[in-house]
Amino acid sequence: MQTIVINMETEQGKLVAREIDISNFAYGDGQIETNPEKQFPMLHNWMRTRGDSQHNTTLQLINWYTK
Repeated sequence: MQTIVINMETEQGKLVAREIDISNFAYGDGQIETNPEKQFPMLHNWMRTRGDSQHNTTLQLINWYTK
């Protein structure tokens, strides 16, 4: 499994780093998006649907990178 590391910040200023599966950047056919400008909305969707609820706050993206 290939992963990406996301660095975020909570509304309270706490830094949060999460390692998630690269498939969060995949289209329906399994192709992984490599363009950072196109990855951003995909990552933002993950943050809204999964990250915020896991941390019970609204997260703000700081940066991300693939391993």
